[in-house]
Amino acid sequence: MKFTELQLHEDVLEAISQMGFENPTPIQEFAIPKIIENKDLIACAQTGTGKTAAFILPILHKLVGKTDTTIDTLIIVPTRELAIQIEQEIQGLSYFISVGSQAIYGGGDGKDWDVQKDALKNGTDIIVATPGKLISHLQMGYVNFKHVKHLILDEADKMLDMGFADDLEKIVSFLPKVRQTLLFSATMPPKIRTLASKLLKNPEEITLSISKPAEGVSQNVYLTFDNQKIGAIKHILEQKPEYNSIIIFTSSKSNVNEIVFQLKKQGFPAKGISSNLEQNEREEVDNVHRIGRTARANTKGEAYTLINEKDMRRMHKIEKLIEAEIPRLILPEEMGLQPEWKVSQSSKPKKKFKPNYKKKKE
Repeated sequence: MKFTELQLHEDVLEAISQMGFENPTPIQEFAIPKIIENKDLIACAQTGTGKTAAFILPILHKLVGKTDTTIDTLIIVPTRELAIQIEQEIQGLSYFISVGSQAIYGGGDGKDWDVQKDALKNGTDIIVATPGKLISHLQMGYVNFKHVKHLILDEADKMLDMGFADDLEKIVSFLPKVRQTLLFSATMPPKIRTLASKLLKNPEEITLSISKPAEGVSQNVYLTFDNQKIGAIKHILEQKPEYNSIIIFTSSKSNVNEIVFQLKKQGFPAKGISSNLEQNEREEVDNVHRIGRTARANTKGEAYTLINEKDMRRMHKIEKLIEAEIPRLILPEEMGLQPEWKVSQSSKPKKKFKPNYKKKKE
């Protein structure tokens, strides 16, 4: 199938063509017609399948010819990085359409707040927001959501994992009851079903490759002690001199600073970015989100995970989740011995301890 078969407006198709895309991904092929038909939708698709364009393109199609500046579409996402990414994609795909958009997220200065306030009060076609910052604006009383026609929840499972369930329900209370609601998620656990039952009306459902990393990703694991991780990263980078885009994920902001410092010390150009919204403890599926960043729609990539002794049980659970065993690689000999692969049995129920009392003889 080609994009020209999806009944999108010619101005939207022109933007798609200029970006070099001809064929929709499966999630785009299935979702775009449903959204154009104004159906509520639950879509389960992994990161890297083109799901952002799957909801942006039909929304832009509907916005062609809109003359007022009221807020038409609200997109809620878990992190400011994703809010920025989606807002940038909106700008690219709306190049030939008169559409305004604004990202609402924390971490900025007073000028950012004023820009966000103006968009929420006076209107712009599309708002992309993180829950916490949006609620801060809602509490001020000036946000005008009276004309919202579309609500989109992206990475809904991650938002629930981060504890945003109550925030989402509060935000929805400010929206018109008559609207189209779209829910996108990498997984479909019971809590997502519960949320969907509260927010959506007779939704259509699309499920593609639940909880599997993008097919274009080659995955590998290094078993390392913590003091070997910087050396392991250096080893990986030295093996990939032709790569010009490499992302390193870590569990805390302090680790980001340390890794950047050590890489620069080794002569690698490196920059760090972190967010206060990220959790220290991750669900297994967040690993799937991260691996998906490696190979975007129809592209190839490589992912390396560094596992210490404490992480082995989690990695075992991830392998069960994705139904595949990830190859273990050997570190250079000069780095010393690696940890031995052992899966902790602590998750199994423990046998009750029965004291061996002996009766005293009378």
